[in-house]
Amino acid sequence: MFRTFRERASAYELMDDRSQGGEELREALRHLRRLNRLFSAAAPTLFGVSRLWAEAGKPRRLEVLDIGAGSGDVNAALLRWADAQGVELTVTLADRTPEACAEAA
Repeated sequence: MFRTFRERASAYELMDDRSQGGEELREALRHLRRLNRLFSAAAPTLFGVSRLWAEAGKPRRLEVLDIGAGSGDVNAALLRWADAQGVELTVTLADRTPEACAEAA
């Protein structure tokens, strides 16, 4: 039966299940990158960081820490934005699976 958005799923997603990994997780991360591109998932992050940057006086250097970074594709968009603005951006990615860290690298 289909669930509605009013109900929260209780089952772990593949990326949340620490006992899973390997090729299945890498494939899930590839699909997530595709969905992120289709739905412009980086847009809210880009908006927020650019707004914070402007409110901070447009500094030449920024540092971002992304916890649960997945495959890092949203941060790749941040790096492109920083290049276009002439900002030296350092992004530190953290995730709990070696597969996600390898994908983000």
